[in-house]
Amino acid sequence: MEIRLEENYRLNGTDSWIHCIQFDFKECINTPYHYHEYIEILYFLEGEGNLLVNGKSMNFCGNNLFIINSQRTHALNLIKPSKYICIKVMPDTLYSNERFCDEFK
Repeated sequence: MEIRLEENYRLNGTDSWIHCIQFDFKECINTPYHYHEYIEILYFLEGEGNLLVNGKSMNFCGNNLFIINSQRTHALNLIKPSKYICIKVMPDTLYSNERFCDEFK
């Protein structure tokens, strides 16, 4: 099994410390096993599938929330059309006291 490193998101040539996107898949998909520097928060609005994290399989349906730590291998298998929100945050952002609340808006 190939496990790939996902590149950081870049904004104006600089690594982005946060990335948020909503997905609406009308068909079943399988994402490849991958890992990245971001802490990933997945909130499933609807649908059904299976999340694999470090070889552990977890089933999900609507209104399920998962937090995947940085550098953890994971993959997603949707077995029904699904909607979910994915938020990726750099770990340093959560542990740094250099950022002010206004920056997080």
